[in-house]
Amino acid sequence: MRIGAVILGAACFLAVALPGLVSFEDYLLYNAGIALIYVVLATGYNILLGLCGQLSMAQVAFFGLGGYASALLTRDLHWPWAAALLVAALLPTAGAWVIARAALRLTGPYLAMVTFAFHSALFTLFTNWVDLTNGWGGLSRIPPAAVAGFAFDTPARVYYLLLGFAMLAVALSLRLKASRIGRAMLAVRENRLAAKGAGIDTARIITIGFCLSGAMAGIAGSLHAHFVHYIDPTTFGLPRMVDLLIILIIGGRGSIIGVAVTAIAYVFALEYLRFLEEWKLMVFGALLIVMVSVSPDGLGALVRRLARTSRA
Repeated sequence: MRIGAVILGAACFLAVALPGLVSFEDYLLYNAGIALIYVVLATGYNILLGLCGQLSMAQVAFFGLGGYASALLTRDLHWPWAAALLVAALLPTAGAWVIARAALRLTGPYLAMVTFAFHSALFTLFTNWVDLTNGWGGLSRIPPAAVAGFAFDTPARVYYLLLGFAMLAVALSLRLKASRIGRAMLAVRENRLAAKGAGIDTARIITIGFCLSGAMAGIAGSLHAHFVHYIDPTTFGLPRMVDLLIILIIGGRGSIIGVAVTAIAYVFALEYLRFLEEWKLMVFGALLIVMVSVSPDGLGALVRRLARTSRA
């Protein structure tokens, strides 16, 4: 535990010092910003799938809903970013609450089908409601995030904003996992009927998991819109959902730190393996097969097993 704390502390120090270490290399800061957005998005999905065991395919739809809501409110209605961020979190939370009603009666592939239908409906809305979303043309000229007149309009400023949200998401998830609600979520994941028989209000626990996951996806969508300054329907398509599933499988379901680290590594790997073009998909496919074969519980479980072996 002491070694883990030292490693985590060193990682946090390097993350905070990154802008000073890379000087004016905006390209690296941009990739780091995208990776931190993925941390927020994947951490929220880890609460739902990793802790609660609910296979939802609507996470990216919530991501898009938050992005479009925040972009339209700030760009067209000139709302302050803080207010738009709140709406970007509340709208997906409301949608997640509706889906949670269905999740109480459905499990496994049936739940995946219903949530995928929700994703398809929102994706169709993003592409066809041209008067609002501009369809495939997307939304451009999205203003930077600003709080009390302070604009996050430089790469370093935006990086620290995203780093703060990513650290907050990870810290809240760790606290949740260690809490009574987190233990109830793990019980629901392992066996919903047994958890209900033990006195756990499974309906309440599943609803909390969906709502927390939706809220974090909406916040990630708002951060993405104001970081990139442009969004279109392809930003929230099915490939992004596949990315999330890969991150959770490799990082380990329910492993907060493992998923966060994998999200960062995955984004940078996508960027620096770009020269492989379509072949990089084969690389990730092979890595996924190896990881599932060697450690079905993910990277975190593999590291712990190797640590126990080395001590023995």
